[in-house]
Amino acid sequence: MKMNNFDPTELEIALLPLADINAECFELSWVLHEALTRAGYIVTGHSGYVQAAAGDIVAPHFWLSVDGYIVDFRLRMWLGDEDSVPHGIFKASDAAGFDYCSEAYAFSRLTDSELFDLSDGMLGVPPTSV
Repeated sequence: MKMNNFDPTELEIALLPLADINAECFELSWVLHEALTRAGYIVTGHSGYVQAAAGDIVAPHFWLSVDGYIVDFRLRMWLGDEDSVPHGIFKASDAAGFDYCSEAYAFSRLTDSELFDLSDGMLGVPPTSV
């Protein structure tokens, strides 16, 4: 955790613009991992699956955790943009009917130009022309 006054709602609002980048769960989680790590947060990457009580399984799936909160902005990509499908930053206990099962995943660090490319130019530094 970065600071004593960790506020998941404020962090979610700050990250929402990044949720609009053209990326699936792996790439978005990688970008968010890099952004949060650079901001001083202790972030854990996850690789696994999510199973809905209705029987739907999203696998493979990637997401992050920060200070006991799940950071997942892509589950709705697979299960529909419904309020019942978890989205954003939330406690596992707030994701009733959705089981997150995973192993830790070590995202490699991104260079400024890689971060720029993967974030659709929202973060990092554009590559210099040669």
